[in-house]
Amino acid sequence: MLAFVLVGASHLPPAHTRRALLQPRSVHRLRGGLRTDSTDAADVHLGLRNQGNTCYMNSLLQVLYHVPEFRRAIYSLPTSTAAELGTSSRVVLELQLLFYRLQYAAARGACDVGTEGLTRSFGWGAREVCEQQDVQEFARMLCET
Repeated sequence: MLAFVLVGASHLPPAHTRRALLQPRSVHRLRGGLRTDSTDAADVHLGLRNQGNTCYMNSLLQVLYHVPEFRRAIYSLPTSTAAELGTSSRVVLELQLLFYRLQYAAARGACDVGTEGLTRSFGWGAREVCEQQDVQEFARMLCET
C-alpha cells in the first residue's frame, strides 16, 4: 500500500528566487518526437502522453515524480518481474518503470512518456482510460493498491 501526503507550496522560496522550469538554454525544438538540439537532458522535463481522458492521472503522477522523497520511496519498494506478480506488485513495478522513463528518456531524445503499462496494471481497458475521473479518487485508488 502506498501512502503519501501532499503539502502546500508554503515551503517554496519567493517566486523571484526560483528558477524557471524552461531556461533559454533548455528550450528545445521538437521534430518527429525527438529533440533536435544539444540541450542537456537534465534540464529537460518530460510530460506524460495522454491516453484519452487521463490528464487527471498524468497531473498527479508528475507531481509525485517531482517529490524526491516520494520518488526514492517508490524506487526502494521491492518488485519482481515474475509473471505471478499480484496487482499491487505490478502497479509498483509499472510506477517504478514510469518514473525511470521520466528521469532518463530525455537523454534518448524522447519528448514524452507513455502510461500504458501503468494503466494496464490497474486492469484498465480502453473504456476506463477514456473516462474522466477525479484526481482525488485516483490518488485514493493509487494509495489503496
